[in-house]
Amino acid sequence: MTTQRSSVASVAIAVLIVGALAAFGLSFLAASRDHADANKSAPPTKLPTKPSETAPRGLDRSPAVRLRIPTIGVDGNLQALALNRDQQTMQLPKPASAGWYSQGAAPGEIGPTIIVGYIAGPKGTGVFRHLSALKVGAQVDVRRADGKDVVYGVDEIASYSAKTFPVTKVYGPTSRPTLRLITCGGVLRRGQPSGNVVVYGHQLGVRT
Repeated sequence: MTTQRSSVASVAIAVLIVGALAAFGLSFLAASRDHADANKSAPPTKLPTKPSETAPRGLDRSPAVRLRIPTIGVDGNLQALALNRDQQTMQLPKPASAGWYSQGAAPGEIGPTIIVGYIAGPKGTGVFRHLSALKVGAQVDVRRADGKDVVYGVDEIASYSAKTFPVTKVYGPTSRPTLRLITCGGVLRRGQPSGNVVVYGHQLGVRT
């Protein structure tokens, strides 16, 4: 049975870059969460009623455990990140490793799989320091706990200011497995919020 998670929050999750967190903070504001069940007869509100026949079929759910982006030298384990007790902010990853939002789509599931990371931390560089250097067409591999590698192709790399972050585009429902890599971007100055770099991708295939 395929689990379909059409969105991280069905979706109203906004990203805030908070300068107070050593000028490199990542904080995620969740206005609501919706864990769509594949057994429901009707698709979530913003999905097409008849998904494209060429769209990959979603995999059963299995947690993301490792991220590889060969062209920018990323290869490491993923932290599983959930919402904090306030149910509004997301747990933060360590600067040296990326984190997967475990309350959203898993790799290979229908919907956007969200992976976040720093470009820098208080004591040095972060795992996504070269994220903005990615090129369209580059491949991103996300390993699941079941041993399968979901391979994504990069479609777009975009930079946004904190005021223009496109919440719906980044976190909104998709009719096939997609990927969002997110980090802070722009010029970082202590005490000032920065913008975001977002990498958009779609599933190319699965290696077992």
